[in-house]
Amino acid sequence: MPSMDQKFGFYQAAKYYYFPGWHQQTSLLVLSVNQKRWDSLSDQHKAVIELACGDMIQDMIAEGEATQWKAMKEMRDKHGVKIMRWPPEIMQAMEKAWNEVVAEESAKNPNFKRIYESYSKFRADYALWREHGYLQ
Repeated sequence: MPSMDQKFGFYQAAKYYYFPGWHQQTSLLVLSVNQKRWDSLSDQHKAVIELACGDMIQDMIAEGEATQWKAMKEMRDKHGVKIMRWPPEIMQAMEKAWNEVVAEESAKNPNFKRIYESYSKFRADYALWREHGYLQ
């Protein structure tokens, strides 16, 4: 995310900023709780935690979407960073390499395979909305 990269000062070392980020297509926000401890909580306490986490995720997504442009603009205008988009042939090469990793990892890790298949199905189903729901 540009706002994080700016805070880390990456613009001092990298003057080219390429999009889209293949390595991280989304940010995941996770709260991990020991299953036995979770099971021991009352339904009311579980609901409070779930609501608080949901509110936090909404706030983080909204803040992230609202701040990325500013970080990009400042890195570009104040620090001379060139904002670039990966050419199609590079995107295709990254996708090909990723698919090779997926095949290898799926062959040796049934849990990875299960999760990736679920994720892939969601992305394929979501494509209908992604392609038609927003202005180009």
